[in-house]
Amino acid sequence: MLKTVLLILFLLLTVVLAVALAALSRAGAERRASPTVYRRYDTPKFTGEAGFKLAALPESELLDCRRFWLVNNHTAMVEYRVVPGHDARLYAAESGMLDCPDEPDEEPGAERATRVVDHVSAVLTQAPGRNAHIAWSRDGFDYLLVLERPEMTEAGGLLSAFVRDVRSLLSA
Repeated sequence: MLKTVLLILFLLLTVVLAVALAALSRAGAERRASPTVYRRYDTPKFTGEAGFKLAALPESELLDCRRFWLVNNHTAMVEYRVVPGHDARLYAAESGMLDCPDEPDEEPGAERATRVVDHVSAVLTQAPGRNAHIAWSRDGFDYLLVLERPEMTEAGGLLSAFVRDVRSLLSA
């Protein structure tokens, strides 16, 4: 009798878990399938919509800051032109809210390295001939820097500048 009750409970829990996982999977698929909405800004102050601003960005003659965007109402995106001619995008959002169409996929042959800059761990992922991704978190914000097909040493140099200099602040 006890075995039968335990078996029924096990089967019932298995069915409930399967239904819950299916619902989560559908919700994730719907989120990924929804179109990405970009809103252009003149400055990196997204206080009205996203509730924060990019308070500091790296400055260098190698970086040409082009445009500021808000992605899906909560992720800031800054477009750069990097000398000698590569494009880069910096994404920033409150921790856990980063919504980035350029999120890195696990690419075969990609190298991963962790570097610490100003007591912040940053993860650099790069495969030869592919985009480089640099991810880090600081002071309640997540960041992702995407470099389009950089030279292998270029990503490491930009990693230090961005991790050291980029700061975000919540709106008051």
